[in-house]
Amino acid sequence: MKTLITSIIFLLLTTGLFAQQDIKSKISNGFIRDNGLTDLKEISDLNIKLAKDYFGANFDTYADRSIEMAPNVSFHKIDYSIATGVQTTPGTRTRTTTYTTYDGLLQLSWIDLSTFPVRSIEDISKDNYRVVYDTEEKSNIITDYVKNDNVEGSFIYSKNGNLIIFIILSKTKPEMVRGTIIINLPESERSEFAKAFIGGTIFEPNTGRTRTGTRTDSTRTRTRN
Repeated sequence: MKTLITSIIFLLLTTGLFAQQDIKSKISNGFIRDNGLTDLKEISDLNIKLAKDYFGANFDTYADRSIEMAPNVSFHKIDYSIATGVQTTPGTRTRTTTYTTYDGLLQLSWIDLSTFPVRSIEDISKDNYRVVYDTEEKSNIITDYVKNDNVEGSFIYSKNGNLIIFIILSKTKPEMVRGTIIINLPESERSEFAKAFIGGTIFEPNTGRTRTGTRTDSTRTRTRN
């Protein structure tokens, strides 16, 4: 079931209606560690390593984990550090916090929403996450929303997998990013990471586009009833 969900989500992301863009010029996020992975073997190797490390003896050798490069999708390495304890240097009062760092694989897509009707993050999430609710036990699903002055976002994942699916809307520009993160975090840390990732996303300044397609330097603020 977990492999099925991963395959479906990757298919949705690579076949959606997205403009061909340099996504890193559209957003920034402190968890992203590169300007975009372009070596398909490197991406595939990381994807398989994460799966092997997570599923262990239950790793399915025959599962289809193929990844296709597309001009409307970018892949990135990310990492997330969790404080695991405090060490005291012998003979001193110096205390040092220790961390465990988890690597992950981010798949990201960006879309210009200026020609689309304004929709709430709740409505968009309901449509995009329907496939998860249709294929996964409801008791295993965790979903939540993140809202601040700059973005509105949501995420969903299964307790039994290492895949986080997310959507992020800019509150000041007609733009959206959505994607997946494969990361082998403890279940207790998964939601905190997803919230931090979404909340830390910044939509970079750039010339906007009106609903009619005319270039403009103004921005549009998303509002909801």
